[in-house]
Amino acid sequence: MPSLLYEMHTPLIEGIYATQPIKYPDGNYYLKLGANTPNDMCFTSELVDIKNRFANGDSDANIPILKEHLLKIIPDLKIKNILSKRCILTRTKHPLENPYIGILKKDRSFLAVGNGWSGGNSDGVGFIAATLAMNGIFPKSFFEKDFTPIYSN
Repeated sequence: MPSLLYEMHTPLIEGIYATQPIKYPDGNYYLKLGANTPNDMCFTSELVDIKNRFANGDSDANIPILKEHLLKIIPDLKIKNILSKRCILTRTKHPLENPYIGILKKDRSFLAVGNGWSGGNSDGVGFIAATLAMNGIFPKSFFEKDFTPIYSN
């Protein structure tokens, strides 16, 4: 199953993404799923607000609507259990709306920051970033200019 981005616009949910089911070290397969919902919050720069959202946010409130729409897209999907976790969505200022992937310092500090639907492409971003970190170059067919971080004051 490929990653999924399904655009929809309803009062309760907009734009579902899902990753292919991945087998984790615990032996279970997990399908990561997300969408824009009325519960979403926007943050500017207050780290305390972000920490509070992760500590106390109610991501379980989105389970019924996400499950309903996932089953509309994949009606035969057999769901054994649902686990929700809070996430945060980042946006870069990259002109192509690409993620930032690059070397921050000569001491081999690296940066990999998604842009928007990062959950759906996290494996790909991770592959590019890991190749850069391990080999010092981008994988074949990927170019540094397409992921160069833009710094601002």
